[in-house]
Amino acid sequence: MLAFGKGDMVYYNNAIYFYLHFQYNGWFTFAVMALFFWAAPRFHIYLAPNFSKVFVILMAIACIPAYCLSMLWSHPAGWIYTIAGAAGMIQLAALVFLILAVPVIKNLHPLWVLASLAFIIKIVLQVLTLVTALGRFAYGFRPVVIGYLHLVVLGFVSFLILGFLILNKLVKGNKGGLMIFITGVIANEVILMTQCVMAYFWGSGTPTVVYWLFGAGVVMMTGIGVMVAKGRSY
Repeated sequence: MLAFGKGDMVYYNNAIYFYLHFQYNGWFTFAVMALFFWAAPRFHIYLAPNFSKVFVILMAIACIPAYCLSMLWSHPAGWIYTIAGAAGMIQLAALVFLILAVPVIKNLHPLWVLASLAFIIKIVLQVLTLVTALGRFAYGFRPVVIGYLHLVVLGFVSFLILGFLILNKLVKGNKGGLMIFITGVIANEVILMTQCVMAYFWGSGTPTVVYWLFGAGVVMMTGIGVMVAKGRSY
């Protein structure tokens, strides 16, 4: 619509956020959490069943209304704020039940610990968008959105799946390559978040950020390359 001079940027952006929300907070989240709940007992990680069930139910309840969190940047009607607030609180409650469901964190693979931290940060960041100024900034500044998407894909989804593959001996978990990859992921997030903080307080980030992000990408690829190379040497 915009290509022909039609439509509204609010509807356009909200349509994009609709797609991203249900892909990242729907499909990705529920898929990898299902993988985790299925795999955990097989590696002697015994979850509290009642807390796990409540977590899943609350996340399912919050999934659709949580889309309203993505609409707060556009000054929506009051009832949108109400639904968004309720969804945010339900997600926080779900997070508490997830933490209660995993009684002994030391039994988790280090990658799963990192994935858990990424998931916690993800939920907290979503709830923080209820703060009007932060919500408008988050959805109005592209590096924030990109940083959030990278947090979910690289920090949450990738770490959890990679940990699953290593535990099942489908991938050789070379420590050197793994540490390089993790360093690249963390560096990527730090760079994006630094850009966001600079833009929030000083109005703009640094134009050299693309080079730093490229460097972080090279580090991640190097880590993957080392793991692949070491895996073939076995």
